[in-house]
Formats: sequence, C-alpha cells, structure tokens
Amino acid sequence: MKALFILFLTLSVCKGFLIDSSTPNTTNPGLMTDKHYYMLMDMITDESRARRQLQQFVVQLQHELTDSKAEISVLKAKVATYNSESKKLDQLYNQTEGIRIETEELKRNFFSLQQNYNTLQNENQNSKLGIQNLKHLKVVCGCVSNISAIAFQNNTDNLSRNIGIINSKVTQLISDGNARKEDFLALYNKTLTSDRKVTELEVKIGRNLTTLMTMQNISSSDIYSMNKTDNKMKDEIVQLKQKQYLTELKMALVESEVNSTIENVAVTSCAPNPITYNYDEIIKFSDVKLSNGIGNIDKFRSSGTFTCEKQGLYLVGAYIMSYSYGAQFKIVRNGNMISQVHFRPDSIPKDVTSQHTGTGIIAVQLNVKDTLNIKAGYSNMQVNGGYSCLTVIKVK
Repeated sequence: MKALFILFLTLSVCKGFLIDSSTPNTTNPGLMTDKHYYMLMDMITDESRARRQLQQFVVQLQHELTDSKAEISVLKAKVATYNSESKKLDQLYNQTEGIRIETEELKRNFFSLQQNYNTLQNENQNSKLGIQNLKHLKVVCGCVSNISAIAFQNNTDNLSRNIGIINSKVTQLISDGNARKEDFLALYNKTLTSDRKVTELEVKIGRNLTTLMTMQNISSSDIYSMNKTDNKMKDEIVQLKQKQYLTELKMALVESEVNSTIENVAVTSCAPNPITYNYDEIIKFSDVKLSNGIGNIDKFRSSGTFTCEKQGLYLVGAYIMSYSYGAQFKIVRNGNMISQVHFRPDSIPKDVTSQHTGTGIIAVQLNVKDTLNIKAGYSNMQVNGGYSCLTVIKVK
C-alpha cells in the first residue's frame, strides 16, 4: 500500500512539471501544484510521527502488561503464604484450646485432691482425739484386769497402725498434690507461651495482610471474572462427576450382563431307584451328579422341575431305561411338550422282558423363571434307577 502511494505521488509530480509549449492553464484541477505537494509532505510527516508515537505507546503497554503479570505472580505467592500462615494459626489455636482444656481438667483434679486432703486431715485430727481419750481412759481404768488391759492395748495398737496408714496416705496425697501443682504450673507457663506466640502470629499476619491489601491492584471486575471462572469450573467438575457416575452405572450394568451371559449353568442328575410313573407324571431325577450355577437345586431334586435362573440357550438331554410296554417320555417347557421319545413297542412277546433305553436331546431358549421337566408318556411306566438321567447345560 505504501509503495502504491509513493508511485502515485511520483506520477503526479512528473505530470505537474511537464514542459508544454502552450500557455499553461492554471485553472486545470488535474495538475498538482507546489501547495498540494507541501500539504502531502506534511500529511506524510504527520502520519510517520503518529506511527512512531503509536509504536512507543504499544511498547509501553507491553512493559506495563509484563510488570502487571509479575506483580500478580508476587501477589499470588503472598496469598499462598498468607493461606499457609492462616493454617498454621488455626493449628496453633487448636493446640492452645487443647492445652486450655487440659488446664481446666488439672484444676478440677487439684481441687478434688485438696478436698480429699482436707478430709484426711479432719479424720487424722479425730483419730488423735480418740487416742488421747483412750489414753486417758487407760489411766483412769488402771484397775481393769490383765485380760481387759491386753485387749485394750491391742485396740490401741490397731488404732495406732490405722493412724500410721492414714498418715502415710496423707503424705502420699500431699506429694501427689505437689506434683499436680508443678504440672499445673508447667502447663500454665506453656499456655502463656502459646498465647504469646498466637498473639505475635496474629500481629504478623495482620501486617502481612495489610501489606498485601496495600500492594494489591486487582480490580473488582477482575475478581468477579476470576470468581465467575471458578464457579464455571466447579460446575464443569460437578457435570464431569455426574457423567462419571452414569458411566460407572452403565459399566456395572454391562459387567453384570456379561457375567450373566458367560456364567456356566449345568446340572446332571439321575433316578436313584426303579419307580413306576402314571401318564403325564413328572419323572424325578433326585440323585444329583453335578450342579454348577444353580441356586434352587434342592427344589429341583424334590420336584423334578428345573427352573431357569439365567436367560440363555440351553441344551437338554435325557435318557431313560424301562421294560414297560409302550414306554415313552416327553420333554416339557412351561407345561407345553417340545419333544417326545417313544422307545419300547406297545406289544412284545410275553417271554421277552429285556430293557430298552430311549434318548432325547433338544436345544431350547429359556427365560428367567421358565420351567423344564420330563414327564411319563405312558401309564404304569417303569423307570430304571441308575440308568435314567437328565442333563441341562447353558451353552450361550
């Protein structure tokens, strides 16, 4: 832009100084006179001066911004120091409060010891008076028999021993009282020292706070902006915590579903003894050989009905041995037959009594609380124990 302006200026000057043989037309507005040239030079000079002033002002602003950042860093460091000293003051205040509580407790203990000491002194005084009375009585009753004198002497000795014990206890209490006094004085001196330190720290913090407030040049708008930013960050943290909580719930749900999907479920059970069943009666396989992932196995053992606890695809296999004519069995889900096995003819020569075994295998989709059982498909059907079993396996 500057180059274009200089080119335009050059062309205008050249045109203004063309030598023309004709009479110059001074009224032509297209020509540039000396006045115009001087005005243009003044404008360029003013623009250059303004540009230099602007650059100086920008540099000054940059220096001021750098100084402001340095002052803010210093203020932040002083604020951190003030917070640290405030925490120390709180800790010292808590320690002083604890010392005051201990002092009050020592005062109460000292007063209690003082009362006990006074009580023992009174008892000691009464005992001394009793001894004096007994001695006086001994002098007056000198005519008492030797046996009475011996008994009286024993009583006097007992009283003397008791008084000695009381005196030793009084001495111990006095010693304990003196020790308590020394502890109390030491604790009291410690309390005074702590109070003095607290006072000095309060004065120091007050001076630092005054200096900090004096040097601080952060405007109210900056403080408001900082508080607003802080509140915004707190809100974002709360939202992130909520999102994290929802994510954890989803993860727990997915983990539960995965565990439910991959958990193994299997049961193999056999008929323990030969039993004859009527038509449509549930065959019971109470001799459990294997049970994995089934909580209601006792119910299955007693009723012969398998109740699904975990949704999925199951493989059901049953084989039954019987010598009954027309022997057959049904695999039933929720009361509805899904498979039937007929394994012995209805009519066989009377002299033939051999056993026959029928096997049925089927895959079935089971939901939670669905029931599955094996029912007899013929009346008076004998099921041979030990050779008749049922297996249910969750495959997916």
